[in-house]
Amino acid sequence: MLLKKIFIATSILFFIASGDAFSQYYNSAVGIRLGNASGITGKLLMGKKTYLEGQFTARFDGFNITGLVEIAEAFPDTPGLNWYYGFGANLGFWDEPGDTSNDTDLNIGADFILGMEYTFEEVPINVAIDWKPYFIIITNPRFEFDEFALSVRYTINR
Repeated sequence: MLLKKIFIATSILFFIASGDAFSQYYNSAVGIRLGNASGITGKLLMGKKTYLEGQFTARFDGFNITGLVEIAEAFPDTPGLNWYYGFGANLGFWDEPGDTSNDTDLNIGADFILGMEYTFEEVPINVAIDWKPYFIIITNPRFEFDEFALSVRYTINR
């Protein structure tokens, strides 16, 4: 089921990218993040190709706050289409999967992100698909590989 969602989202992204586009970068954007951890996302241009992304998402009957530093690279001959990679940290308050004690745990960890995004020229919209594995350091140390998401953002100050 997850692979089907990823395939559909990737297909949509490539379909969108086949149209004309001009803007490769934007100054800031805010929108929604849909995946197994869904919520809101915002990005802010910090340098020529460096973005700071913040996410507030819900997962495991709790919430997570994530901050990421990302580097965007343009795809050659495809204006508006970028791929990006980065790292960051998370702070969350949620129940461990399978925990029936109803105790909410503090979770702190490190995140990595790899994705691609398309920014429309005609409308102030940015669409992204990414994979964000993370390592929980505090509470129940483990590595999670399963966080995939589709983000749709409104771009500001292009």
